[in-house]
Amino acid sequence: MTFLYCKNIIATLALLASVLRVLHAKSPHAYADDLITETCKKTPQFDLCKSILQGHRAVGDVKGLALIIIGVFESQTVDARNHVDDLMKHSQDPNFLQVLSDCKDTYQFLQSYSIVEAVSAVKLGDPKFGEEAMNDAVDQVVDGCESRFLGRFTSPLAEQNQRLQNAGRVAAAIIKILE
Repeated sequence: MTFLYCKNIIATLALLASVLRVLHAKSPHAYADDLITETCKKTPQFDLCKSILQGHRAVGDVKGLALIIIGVFESQTVDARNHVDDLMKHSQDPNFLQVLSDCKDTYQFLQSYSIVEAVSAVKLGDPKFGEEAMNDAVDQVVDGCESRFLGRFTSPLAEQNQRLQNAGRVAAAIIKILE
C-alpha cells in the first residue's frame, strides 16, 4: 500500500510541476513586449519606437514590427499632405504656394513609391531594398520639402517633417534587422 501511495504522490507532484511550468511560461503579451523592447533597442529612437509599437502586441516577429512602423510613416505622410492642402487654401503668396506644392508632391511620391517599395521589399524578403527605400524617404522629406523653406519662409511643416524623419529612421533600422 505504501508503494501505491508513493506512486500517487509522485504522479501528483509531476502533474503539479507541469501545471506550474505552463503557468510560469511567458504570456503572448510578455513575449511581444520582449520582442518590441529588443527590437527598439536597435533603433536610433528607442522611446519613439516603443511608443508606436506598444499598441500592437499581436505581432509575432520583426517583419511584422517593420510593417507596422512603415504603416505609421504612411499615416503621417497622409496627415502632412492633408495639412499642406489646408495651408494652401489660406495662402495667397505664389512663392509660398509653390513651396507647399513641392512638399505635397514629395508626400505623394513617398506614398506612391517609397512606402510601396519598402512594404514590398519587406514582404518579399529583400530587407536591404526596404531599408534603402525608407532611408530615401527620409532624405526626400528633407530635400523635397523642408529644405525648400530655408531662407525664404518659416516652415509650417517642420514638426510633421521631423516626425516623418524620426519614424522613417526607426523603420529603416527595424528593416535592417531583417538582413
